Amino acid sequence: MKSLPGYFENIKNKTYLDRYPESIIRVNDLKDKIFIEFGGGLGNDIVWLLNKRFNPKYIFFIENDDVIYNKVTKKLKKFGAYSGHLLFRDAKKTGLRENLADFVYANNMLHCLETKNNVIAVLKEAMRILHNGGVVFGRTLLDEVDRQKLQDISNPKNEEEKFALMTAKALEEDILIGFSENELKELARNVGFRKLYTELKPWKWKPTTDFYFRFEK
Repeated sequence: MKSLPGYFENIKNKTYLDRYPESIIRVNDLKDKIFIEFGGGLGNDIVWLLNKRFNPKYIFFIENDDVIYNKVTKKLKKFGAYSGHLLFRDAKKTGLRENLADFVYANNMLHCLETKNNVIAVLKEAMRILHNGGVVFGRTLLDEVDRQKLQDISNPKNEEEKFALMTAKALEEDILIGFSENELKELARNVGFRKLYTELKPWKWKPTTDFYFRFEK
């Protein structure tokens, strides 16, 4: 998995779990549950969960970018009880035991996996480590670029527009992987997930569209 240059600078202290629609996840449902984050980036969502005292039973943070992983390890030192759960591993092969987790969370990471075979491998790993009834959920990129919106930010005015332009071009050049909602559902169905649900999140000005997904084992 490889994020676009500037991605981590762009997200800074942004959190995402607090923005998810309840149709995908109700954060209160994470209480006293085993929660695993794939591609956790800067650890912002885990810090948010802990600061809000949602306190999942266990947190496993999976990241394979060594620089980012080391930064997050330092950030989460104050949550010492979780230090053993910060794992420098590939989300395709976590080494965690089968039927462990209640929730696997993958925000803005599937589209960074370079190939759809990698996406399938990550979904299979989520299936393996979730117990029956467990849920994998997250957000990823739709496989469409709005040409008019792309033209509107062809001369970006700020860093956010620059990053949006870079994202759209990376999607068009297959550096990032886009999916239709039905395609991702079909991949998840073939892996064995059931109760498949997706929800679009269009942007007023961005040329790309995110969508949320929730798949139950």
